[in-house]
Amino acid sequence: ASVKQQPTALKFALNGMNQDRDCLKAAGLFDEKYDTLASNNAARIVLSTKFSLGEKTTAYATEVALQMKAKSFFEAKVVYSPNVWDKSTCDPKWTNIDHPCQGTPVTCGKHIFSKDNVPIEHKCCWRSSFHYQLTKAKKTGGFMVQVAEFDDIAQDHVLGNGQQIETELAEQVG
Repeated sequence: ASVKQQPTALKFALNGMNQDRDCLKAAGLFDEKYDTLASNNAARIVLSTKFSLGEKTTAYATEVALQMKAKSFFEAKVVYSPNVWDKSTCDPKWTNIDHPCQGTPVTCGKHIFSKDNVPIEHKCCWRSSFHYQLTKAKKTGGFMVQVAEFDDIAQDHVLGNGQQIETELAEQVG
């Protein structure tokens, strides 16, 4: 109930509840129209943000996703926010830039897709899932939005390691 009033509080949920579908819906982060819009080939917008649903993370990406969902421009579009999907990885460090995975069947050790060629949540590597979403965005006339957070130590806006990988994936997809 608290996430309805303060959606960013979801990052403090324990035992996987921070990515529980019902909790994500209550927080306003999971789009109930996602499947319908996706099946109609609506333009896909892919977010590239730092992970924001962990206790020691900032809530900035969650706030950006919520603000985007509130804008009428995005109503008829599929907005893919990777933070709300539970994924796996073939990279033991998750965001090792030097890991060979490029999200393709040839490079990924967990390129686990359904018979309809859709990434299987909980099993598929996040890089394969992200590559898939970027490909869908390209085919539907969509695009990627990358959010760089301000880093107090660097005194600059910086991308996380995962976002740097997502940039490389976007360059591959074109």
